[in-house]
Amino acid sequence: MKKTALVLSGGGARGMAHIGVLKVLDKLNVNVSVIAGCSVGGVIGAFYASGKTGEEIEDFILSNKIYKNFDFSLNTLGIKNLNKLEKLFLEFIGKDNFADLKIPLYINATNISSGSEVVFDRGNLMKAIRASIAVPGIFSPAKINNQYYIDGGVLNQVPFSIIPKNIKHYVMVNVSPYKSLGKKQRINLLDVLGASIKIMQQEITTEKIKSVPKDSYVLLTPNTSPYGLLETEKKFKEIIKFGELEAKRKKSEILKLLK
Repeated sequence: MKKTALVLSGGGARGMAHIGVLKVLDKLNVNVSVIAGCSVGGVIGAFYASGKTGEEIEDFILSNKIYKNFDFSLNTLGIKNLNKLEKLFLEFIGKDNFADLKIPLYINATNISSGSEVVFDRGNLMKAIRASIAVPGIFSPAKINNQYYIDGGVLNQVPFSIIPKNIKHYVMVNVSPYKSLGKKQRINLLDVLGASIKIMQQEITTEKIKSVPKDSYVLLTPNTSPYGLLETEKKFKEIIKFGELEAKRKKSEILKLLK
C-alpha cells in the first residue's frame, strides 16, 4: 500500500466526527503513515498516533465528561487553565513526547507574535496541543518561550501542507466546512463572526487544495453543519456517527487511493 497521510481539521465539538472516520479506517485496515492535525484534529490525531483505535477513542470520549475538565475561570482573553483537561488527555495517551508516538504526528498552530503558522512535531506533546486548540475568544493564547499561539485553523484548517513532501497521498477530513446562512430571518453577532471565520478558512483551504493532484487525495466532509463549536456532550455520539457515514460513503474512493 502507498504511504498515506491522515489529515484532521479543526472544528471544536464537530471534531468528534473524526472518531467515526477512524473507526471505518480501522475496519478497512488502512495503514496510516503520518498524521497532521489542527486544533481538535490535533487532539484526536494524538490519540490515534499513540496507538489507540477509533473504538477506544470513542469509548474514552463518551465515558468522560470532557467539559467538566474545563476550568471556566476566565482572564480577559478567555479560558486559561486547561490543566485538568491536559492531565486527562495525558493519562489516556500515556505519552507526552512526539518521539514516543507510534505514528509520526504534526500539529499546527498560529504564532500571533510573528504572524505565522508553526508546526510542532517534536518535544512536549501537551504544549503543542494546548497551542493548537486555543480558539480565539474561547481559550486564551498559549504562551511558549515568550511567544503567543492560537488555533492552527486561523491559517490552515485542513493542514495537509505541513506533511513531509515524501508523502503524496492524503485522506483529509474537514469537519467544519462553510455553510451558507441562507435565508435566515435574523442573525446575531455569533452568526456573523462564525460565518466570517468559516468563509476565510474555506477560501484558504480551497486554494491550498488546488496545489494537490485530484487523484492523490480523498476529502471527507461529514455532515456536521447542524452542530456548534461547543456542542453539548449529548450530541457527541451522533456527531461520531456522521463521521462513520461519510467514511463509508467514500469507502471505494479511499480504497482506490490506497491501491
